[in-house]
Amino acid sequence: MENMLHKWGLKDTPQCDCGYETQTANHIVKECPIHSIQGGMEHLHKATAAATNWLTNLDIGI
Repeated sequence: MENMLHKWGLKDTPQCDCGYETQTANHIVKECPIHSIQGGMEHLHKATAAATNWLTNLDIGI
């Protein structure tokens, strides 16, 4: 799902807050210097305490 926030009209551009050209779920979780979570998708899939905290405090409207 590439830049769906932009496609749905929830963001003006497909660009990530960090300047990367497209704000994809993969970029946000694994690559973004602003938003990524240490442990990536594995922690999200396991719903670890760190992942729950990350999701709670994520400042992107998803």
